Amino acid sequence: MESWVGAHHKGRGDLASTSSSMFLTIGCATPSMMASYLRPEEMHTPERNFADEARELEAALTQNRQVAVARLRALHEDWTRALLGLGSQDKLVSHLRASVESGLAPDRAAEAAAHLASAEQWQWEIGTWSSGSGEGLSSMFEVRTLQLARAWLLSAQANAEGVDAARALALQVENDPNDIAAPHRKHTQALLARLNRPT
Repeated sequence: MESWVGAHHKGRGDLASTSSSMFLTIGCATPSMMASYLRPEEMHTPERNFADEARELEAALTQNRQVAVARLRALHEDWTRALLGLGSQDKLVSHLRASVESGLAPDRAAEAAAHLASAEQWQWEIGTWSSGSGEGLSSMFEVRTLQLARAWLLSAQANAEGVDAARALALQVENDPNDIAAPHRKHTQALLARLNRPT
């Protein structure tokens, strides 16, 4: 069976005709799972034109929204990774933490954070398609991962607004009612400690 993302590449019109029955598991799809549905030329390469892809997918939202949303979510994370030189298999939170602690430039951090915000937006929508509690929790873990990664990037901003936004996101992750982000706890606590240090 052809993948629900790959179907789009037969032609622009095929996005609208792909069967909706193929999208029932998108709610729990992780970035690595979504990446497996992309053609080789869509994976992270220096020549990839993310802006053009984003415009194409945004235009396709009215044709087959679930496919377009899932691909937009993956695209914005890929865009972040490309900006910061991360590979597709690099762990997002730990690598962004290392980048920030190594002195990531605030302007580059801000640009990457904006794309993670977009990825989070689309991940929230993906979560609404979940057909069970397991899928819902998996999707929420993706949301919390994106939030914590973005919080690390925002902490690189040399202003109170960035610090406050980073702290608010980190506290959302830390105080998740299901403790869904427990695997990230060391990174969450390290960020909060960084943000609470006297300047």
